[in-house]
Amino acid sequence: MLRRMWSGLNKDKEFLKHIIEETDFLLKNCGSVEIQDLMADEVRKRACLKSLEIIGETAKNLSEDLKILHPVVEWKRMTGMRNKPVIITLAWIGR
Repeated sequence: MLRRMWSGLNKDKEFLKHIIEETDFLLKNCGSVEIQDLMADEVRKRACLKSLEIIGETAKNLSEDLKILHPVVEWKRMTGMRNKPVIITLAWIGR
């Protein structure tokens, strides 16, 4: 049991590392960009949407134990972001 828990913590550590990396990317590349400029820059737009998708998918894979230990984090909202890029893209295409 202890080995399984330790293994889960190691996986969570890697997942959290990915979430932090993608968050840093978003802050650096999209944080101060106006939405109109972001939408006009196809490469940046796709990169930012992909980062949101990665964050959501990665958060989904975190252990329930970690989520319970950190209830202040909006885990459901974070995992829901993996669907947001599709919604954002479809809304933009429909313009």
